[in-house]
Amino acid sequence: MLDYKEGVEFNAYTDPNILEHARLVSVASSVGYGMSFLSWLCKEMQKRAELFKQFKVKDLSDYRKHGEMPRLIVVIDEFQVLFSDNSSKGKESVEQSLNTLLKKDRSYGVHLVLATQTMRGTDINPSFKAQIANRIALPMDAEDSSSVVFWAMMRLVSLSGQKVFSTTTGGIKNTTPR
Repeated sequence: MLDYKEGVEFNAYTDPNILEHARLVSVASSVGYGMSFLSWLCKEMQKRAELFKQFKVKDLSDYRKHGEMPRLIVVIDEFQVLFSDNSSKGKESVEQSLNTLLKKDRSYGVHLVLATQTMRGTDINPSFKAQIANRIALPMDAEDSSSVVFWAMMRLVSLSGQKVFSTTTGGIKNTTPR
């Protein structure tokens, strides 16, 4: 868990008794730390790929017949901060790591949950956004909603508690609170 909201959201989880299976809860994350973590995660995924190849398996379920391997769920709150590195090399590194992870991670038991309240002020490559198969949007203004899901879907969300879930296969779900 990486928190780019000054520890506001994840601070409660730093107590190992609350989230005992968490291996990393970072509440004072810097862009450099996030880049290092993403690099480590890509290397971990590559190690898993080699093991899968060695055992001739295609996914985590198949591999677990041969040995233990934990499923990794990575939560990054305010992930757009990772793109705030003004050097093009830093931004490219983040995009490359995230693109690699988003393309291949699920079959290796690595899952990303990227959360943000706004995409404003970011210049994120559209190909990166295209790799995010499932998106959930809560009520937000038109500028932000158009960068997360299609504006046509966001017109469905107007009340507190409503949300839109979209997939790359075109599935749309609007849930109205009861």
